[in-house]
Amino acid sequence: MSQVTEQIKARLSIADVIGGYIKLDHAGANFKARCPFHAEKSPSFFVSPARDSYHCFGCNRGGDIFTFVQEIEGLDFRGALKVLAERAGVELASINPREATERDHILRALEDAAEYFEETLGHFPRVLEYLTGRGLSRETIKHFRVGYAKDEWRGLYDALKKKGHTDVILEKAGLTVKTEKGYYDRFRGRVMFPIADGSGRVIAFTGRILPDSPQADKAAKYVNSPETEVYHKSHALYGLDKAKGAIRREGAVVLVEGQMDLIMSHQAGVEHAVAVSGTALTVEHLQLVRRLTDRIIFAFDADGAGVAASRRGVDMALRLGFDVRAARIAGGKDPADVVREDPESWKHAVEHTEHIVDFYLNTVLTGEGDERTRRMKVGEVVLPYVALLQNSIDQAHFVAKIAHALGLREEPIWEELKKKTRELTQEGTNAAPKAAPSRGDADSSRKERIARKIAGVIFWQEHVKGPIDTAMLRDRALGISDDRLKGFFAAGSDAMKDVAFEAEVYYEGSTDLEKEIEELLYNFEEEHLRELLTREMEKLRDAETGGRGEDTARILKTCQEISMALNLLKRGSG
Repeated sequence: MSQVTEQIKARLSIADVIGGYIKLDHAGANFKARCPFHAEKSPSFFVSPARDSYHCFGCNRGGDIFTFVQEIEGLDFRGALKVLAERAGVELASINPREATERDHILRALEDAAEYFEETLGHFPRVLEYLTGRGLSRETIKHFRVGYAKDEWRGLYDALKKKGHTDVILEKAGLTVKTEKGYYDRFRGRVMFPIADGSGRVIAFTGRILPDSPQADKAAKYVNSPETEVYHKSHALYGLDKAKGAIRREGAVVLVEGQMDLIMSHQAGVEHAVAVSGTALTVEHLQLVRRLTDRIIFAFDADGAGVAASRRGVDMALRLGFDVRAARIAGGKDPADVVREDPESWKHAVEHTEHIVDFYLNTVLTGEGDERTRRMKVGEVVLPYVALLQNSIDQAHFVAKIAHALGLREEPIWEELKKKTRELTQEGTNAAPKAAPSRGDADSSRKERIARKIAGVIFWQEHVKGPIDTAMLRDRALGISDDRLKGFFAAGSDAMKDVAFEAEVYYEGSTDLEKEIEELLYNFEEEHLRELLTREMEKLRDAETGGRGEDTARILKTCQEISMALNLLKRGSG
């Protein structure tokens, strides 16, 4: 391990780092929590300060502070290193060009491009006037590194070539476009918004054409970076690097549509906002924010404009178990316009949100005059979202509310809800179901888990110099079966630490560890014999089908012997 990572680990406690993302509760010498990487009701995620590691028994993720930050921030190792180095106050040396990967070169080119656009903006007063006219302060422009790409074919290309970047890297970074005549800049005559990853490294850009540009009527309003090695639009949210602290603090994320909406929201003090950039909201986006919060706020105008376009995002969020809420904006305005005119009204909208079902119900009730039409509309628009709620008490609450609002009994509402639930279930099962594992696969999986526990106890007790005779335990376990255990004993130190930590969490504080080990060995032998019996029975079926009489008799005898061994084992345990 490098000196820098050792320095960072020496300065940062793993409990403090992980505790900055999720709520940890004491569990003896360790900490436990609900895993941030998969949905669960009971805590199966454990943090061990003594081992400087974490492990989830639900999804089997584990590692150190670097692994955790990589996972929860969606970063590569260098990105996690940057985040933790800044937190620890450790200065990172520049990457040696000889050791740099292609990814490093792409990131360097994108950073240099961002600096170029920022510097260029200072030379174009009319662009600055446009931005300040939209409500941005000079401090906000600098904070979000807003820049400008000159309306030239090779302005950026020439500037970055002078810095030593190659044609190949500039094209792979999405900054230039190759033609038969050479390369030209992808972004020209546009306000530039850099998109960053969770550590703040620039990974892409969005360029907005100026309204007074000669090309404004002909060119696309926005141009986005293409997919690259470092940028995948379905995984990137604009402003997440600046919003993540506020998201954790507020316990919610506000989803807005564009860069200006996001920047103006932050300027107004609503800093837990993020924006989707260059694509529709995806499951990957939602999974990214789910690691920070399970509450999401969609911004809607009071007249319902944009509601239909947002339904797919709301649907996905409810399916993933989010607490979905809506912030109403009066007059069909964008958040940026609201903030420019009255920042307090934007804050009020975000602070006084409605549950998404309430939002749709109130929108339908105030928008439709005819009673029958209102009832039909509630069935079409509102009930599907009630059906997606994962809490049955929530569903009952909204069924009662809808029945009261429509002047109906609850029974017909429940009947319609059941229909919607069946329809949604059918929609969710269009994909071909996975084949169920065979009995042999299931036994093998269980045997693997038991072997892992036995190996973990051995490594744990060796490390703490506990009372268990680990040499004898190892011999007894290997005497039963070595095909699973050998892999653990041959594994490296990191794997050994993982299984030892699991065993420590499971068995620390046990009043009769010897008895629990005997039970482990019994279960291991039982699964081993069952696995052998399953294998021999399959051979027996093949031999009988093929009419091989001698083989059938021999295999049948083996099956009987294994069956007798199983019976003896069970009698011995009784």
